[in-house]
Amino acid sequence: MKTIGTFVLALVAVVTSAVEKPRLDVYPISADRAVVALINESPAKIEVSVKSGEGRIVYYKQSMQNTADYRKIYDFSALENGLYEISFKVNSTLVKRNIEIVNGSLKVGASELRFDPFFLVDGNMLKVSYLNFDQNNLKLIFMKDRNIVYEAALGKEFSTTKGFDISKLESGSYDVILADGSNDYRFTLEK
Repeated sequence: MKTIGTFVLALVAVVTSAVEKPRLDVYPISADRAVVALINESPAKIEVSVKSGEGRIVYYKQSMQNTADYRKIYDFSALENGLYEISFKVNSTLVKRNIEIVNGSLKVGASELRFDPFFLVDGNMLKVSYLNFDQNNLKLIFMKDRNIVYEAALGKEFSTTKGFDISKLESGSYDVILADGSNDYRFTLEK
């Protein structure tokens, strides 16, 4: 129990100091256009996407160079009425905002941050920690050669920290997948 407690404290320290904390601003400048600005603490490659409410990607771009300051005017006039999500992926951090288009006007929602899970192999333990902002049902899957060798339901808690004994796994390469219902996060485990 003391080890898990220490791990949680270490994770909190890592999340508050080592992860990117980008700021995403969306400023409507007309009924169908907006300035989208991302400001990050340090230069990094970014991925930007706009998804429809059904999850269909309507725009995607990945930067070729590192940047700490991204600004662009987006024209949303070709999009139908509905809810959209604009998101930026910066290293292991995702920042997003909902945009609603209603009869040619833009409504911008609050900014939300999401962080990739943290995986750590410590001896014969795989430690996994994840901040489950959306409180989705989490599942952890170990796969070897495209076959599931172990699967565990992790629940819906906001702060999920689990340790898994990997001492009995055969030697080889495993894909460890943390699935939250919306995203699959992969970690390669070499045993």
